[in-house]
Amino acid sequence: MKIAVTGASGFVGRHLVKELAGRGHDLRLLSYKRRPQ
Repeated sequence: MKIAVTGASGFVGRHLVKELAGRGHDLRLLSYKRRPQ
């Protein structure tokens, strides 16, 4: 199954990605880093 995960670098996202990848899903990961002001 193809799945897009937003917030993939956060605490929940990292664990979710690990679990889904282990089950063989095709993942697209979305994340962003805040720019310093």
